[in-house]
Amino acid sequence: MSSSPQPQILIVDDNAPAVEMLQRLLSGNGYEVLKAYSGLQALELAEERIPDLILLDVMMPGMSGHDVISQLKRNPKTADIPIIFITAKDTPADIEEGFGLGAVDYIPKPAEPRELLARARSKIEAKRLRDELTRRNSELEALLNISNLLNASLEISKVLEIIIHQFGALYPLLQVTTFYMQQNSHEIIYFPLHAGLSNRQVTELAAAFTHSDVISTPHRNELPPMTVFALRIDGTVRGAICVTSTEELDDSQRLLIENVAKQASLALRNAELFGLRAHYAQELERTVAERTTELVSAQKLLIRSEKLASVGRLASAIAHEINNPLTPVVLNLELMVEDVQANREINFNEIDILATYRSAQRIRRILERVLQFTRNGRENKPAMDYVDLAAILYNIISLSKHYFVQNKIRLDVDIPETLPPVLGNSDQLEQVFLNIMLNAKDAMELGGTLAIRTIEDADTVAVSFVDTGKGIEPEIMDTLFEPFTSTKEENGSGLGLFVSYEIINNHHGAITVESTPQKGTIFTVTLPKSGS
Repeated sequence: MSSSPQPQILIVDDNAPAVEMLQRLLSGNGYEVLKAYSGLQALELAEERIPDLILLDVMMPGMSGHDVISQLKRNPKTADIPIIFITAKDTPADIEEGFGLGAVDYIPKPAEPRELLARARSKIEAKRLRDELTRRNSELEALLNISNLLNASLEISKVLEIIIHQFGALYPLLQVTTFYMQQNSHEIIYFPLHAGLSNRQVTELAAAFTHSDVISTPHRNELPPMTVFALRIDGTVRGAICVTSTEELDDSQRLLIENVAKQASLALRNAELFGLRAHYAQELERTVAERTTELVSAQKLLIRSEKLASVGRLASAIAHEINNPLTPVVLNLELMVEDVQANREINFNEIDILATYRSAQRIRRILERVLQFTRNGRENKPAMDYVDLAAILYNIISLSKHYFVQNKIRLDVDIPETLPPVLGNSDQLEQVFLNIMLNAKDAMELGGTLAIRTIEDADTVAVSFVDTGKGIEPEIMDTLFEPFTSTKEENGSGLGLFVSYEIINNHHGAITVESTPQKGTIFTVTLPKSGS
């Protein structure tokens, strides 16, 4: 549409007097008139000036009015210009053909002036209303599209970039710059388009603009004249959409940009919150990782401590176990020392020598079992490997059987020589089994029987420890595996079963207990087979 304040009408007719007459009529009623005396001249003027209306004669030499309208409708720049035929060729067939080619009206010659003015006015107004409606629809579609894009964006720089690109597509003649000041760092993020603003100019503008929603900036400090639409977050201006245009913005453009500014403010607030949440999530992950590392370290120390406590409870029995075979060795060595000191020939008695050798071998076997029991305890990180439960159980039983005999407890062992391998840490499994056995010993103060059995199914191997002790009271059964829960009146840390439960849980197994007061207790440790 023409940018002239007066509507433009192009008259196309090869009859010069008729053109002059129409010019006087239209000019006297407020229209700007363009004149063409041939079809070719009409096509050039129409494409160059884009008039609001064309009054077109049909019968012209060279190129008829029908030829002219056909070419105008094929050209996207001129296709929407309304065209009224003014012609003496006004038969019904002629009128039908003209409307079929795209004319909006048909006035027979000679045209009655008032009728011509009325029809021209109505067609121009209708065209302007259609153009305005089309523009409003385009702006509404653009606003909806911008809103959708802004709502989908979670980065501040992306929000500003979307505003620039969408305005560039909607209003190619506008120069738009957006900037935003981040809340914590006060860093200015901005996106210029076309000529845009320099870094220094954006900084000046950020420092100069007020808290008004729409700010017209004067031409000072090398800033170009522009209209600034504020971006508010929680009532505080934190950025702006700066629009520079050769023409003043109309009410429709201002309203659209104000709405975009409101949408952008919400999107920027969401982007800030998302950034804060992402930062908080990272900090939380880091804190959780640190706490997890601390808990793992604490758990390792707890397991190690409880392991040492279990070994300590066996210390006296192991000392007694070593002292028994050590006695004949020491006696024979003392006799030999006496013979040497008295300058007597050492009397090598074959029986004494064999007894000394057997005692030494027995001490070595005891120490080997002790070393085997504690070998993984020196590792910083317990190793997981395929282990033989039968070998582990037999080693513990061999190491502790004299300790149980001393306390009048009979070990009833029914374990096959080999069991399917399980994936685990032999040191930690030994610790669990020993802890359960020692708890059973403490529950049988007057002696009794501890039965050790194994049960297999398709996927698991279970080890059960059945004692004939005093049992566990029902009120503490639910908290038995919690820290500091103990059935012992003295010398009970309340951590043994808790640590055992954690170890078996880390082995993807289960530990269960059944107990009847004054009759006994059954602890069962179930572990998955290595292939399960």
